Amino acid sequence: MRATGKCSEQMFIHEWDVSDFLRRSGQIRIVDNGSGEWDHINVDEFLFSWDIDGICADSFGGSCNAGGGYGSRTFGDPSEQDCIGKDETPSAGSAYIFIQRCQSDGSSCFWQEQTRIVSSDKRARNLMGFSVAINNSRGLALVGSIYSPAYGFYNEMARDYRYLNMTSTSFPVSSSLKDYQKLSYTHARTNLGLIDAEKAGAVYLYKRIPTELGSHGEVIKESYWLNTEHGRVAPPDIAVRDQFGFSLATGAGITAVIGAIGVDSLGMDAGAAYAMDMSWSSIAFVQSEYVILEGRSEVHIFVARDGSSKDNQTIGFSTSDLSAKGVDSEAFEICRALPLKERCCSCGDYELTSGELFFAEGETLAFFTIPIMDDLCYETKIEYLQLQLHIPGGGPIHGEHYRAHVRIDDNDWIDKSKC
Repeated sequence: MRATGKCSEQMFIHEWDVSDFLRRSGQIRIVDNGSGEWDHINVDEFLFSWDIDGICADSFGGSCNAGGGYGSRTFGDPSEQDCIGKDETPSAGSAYIFIQRCQSDGSSCFWQEQTRIVSSDKRARNLMGFSVAINNSRGLALVGSIYSPAYGFYNEMARDYRYLNMTSTSFPVSSSLKDYQKLSYTHARTNLGLIDAEKAGAVYLYKRIPTELGSHGEVIKESYWLNTEHGRVAPPDIAVRDQFGFSLATGAGITAVIGAIGVDSLGMDAGAAYAMDMSWSSIAFVQSEYVILEGRSEVHIFVARDGSSKDNQTIGFSTSDLSAKGVDSEAFEICRALPLKERCCSCGDYELTSGELFFAEGETLAFFTIPIMDDLCYETKIEYLQLQLHIPGGGPIHGEHYRAHVRIDDNDWIDKSKC
């Protein structure tokens, strides 16, 4: 859901219906991404149709539910106040990056704050900033959030009770949730079955934009840090109270060592350390949406990497259902051998695909393919499937650069009686 201006200083009211996202977390992003005459932002007066300042933040039908949701709490608790009023996300945490500046002769040095970084999914008591490590040579900052929960399908908090979900969603997803589909967080590679994942922990990665130099080496724009994470990672075996991210270490290379003091694999709270290759930070989907017409046999999914990594490199990928239905390779080949008229509405929309994508030395672009099923069935809904990048042998990478979707457009729109 998005809106933009009309090249006018006059402000206009814009409304969104978010009822489809009841009991889910959300984020309002204000993006200033231009330098033209009208590339400045005027925004004001955010109003909500529900009570965000009352004693319960989990309201349904005008009343608070017993047990509430994860946002429910009584305001006014002195431990959750600061000097300017109530704190909506106490102990959520953040990190500050400073740079040391010195005179040309090395004298008179001082520290100057560059930026304050926060997580886009911040929640109360996540303790983001508990640990920090900087890879100065590569311009990467790692920040641990030891009480961050392990999130579910749509970045929502996992329920304490296995069968309690007031807004359960069946798959494939209804086409009425088109925007929901585009922004979803499906995790085809995790196999976690999350029930109770409090204090699991996570590590957030932030990137520094390098200094921009002119033709004569003069500084046009100094380097700066993006204040929203580039990606978020956790191990595939993450579990409740692991406190992943309790300690962090990284050197001049690309490997990070991450401590998790609550891991129980060798005994209660025996702890563990994970060595993670963070070179994935140089890789991203080329597009957030790939579009294919059903009659085409396959769609090419291009993935790119920036110039910070030139050696051989591998990244994992996987697909999963949204409103499109995927089938395994055996079922797909059986269906593809059938005449078109016999495939109608029973052979799925695409072949479930996963694997690893390899970048050879010096390569900056690679792709994988997803086979698409053609049939003579007139489709009445929008068809999307989810794309996810993940660390090879590990879990999915959370972040807008590491998830995308494919939209399959129907080519049987003329004769509605074929199915």
